[in-house]
Amino acid sequence: MKQIVFTRHAETPENKTGVLQGAAHFGFTKDGLTNLKKLKKELDQYDFQVALVSSLPRCQETADYILGHRRSIIRAEPLANEKSSGEFAGKPSTDKLWGALRGTFETKKPPGGESLREVRNRAKKFVQLLATLPEQKILVVSHGGFLKVLFGMLLGKDLRESIFDLRVDHCSLTFLEVDKVGKTAFRKLNETKHLSA
Repeated sequence: MKQIVFTRHAETPENKTGVLQGAAHFGFTKDGLTNLKKLKKELDQYDFQVALVSSLPRCQETADYILGHRRSIIRAEPLANEKSSGEFAGKPSTDKLWGALRGTFETKKPPGGESLREVRNRAKKFVQLLATLPEQKILVVSHGGFLKVLFGMLLGKDLRESIFDLRVDHCSLTFLEVDKVGKTAFRKLNETKHLSA
């Protein structure tokens, strides 16, 4: 049985202020750093064989910190990157900003960015990648939007339900098991008990 643990990177100032992030990264908030320490303490007990980490700096820094001397197992994986905001990166996320775009909730995308449908297609490829890995104990460090789309897809939700019905907190933990035929089962979803300790 393949065991996969997902976590979201620590909170950034942009997360707190509602600014759409691109590849730029300006550190973590005070709460983000506090929760990062708690996340490391919780994950120290797990013997991961590989860590698939979004190639964006906020995830790479999260993974570097929580894995410490085990950094050698980190593998940068662009398939796990956040939905690209394109030319909207660095701007506050507002209804007015998105309302100017053509298309549906699933197909709207900023100039140079991605639509949610495109992110879901990338999530499908990521699941296929997970299935082909020889390792059985896997850590994934990614982003709120990408993880909502991924989890929603595995739970049979549409994209709107995935975005608005699911919650993925910073430094939370989600546990997924995958059997030999590729059947998936969530054991815990958005677990945050370790952050209140």
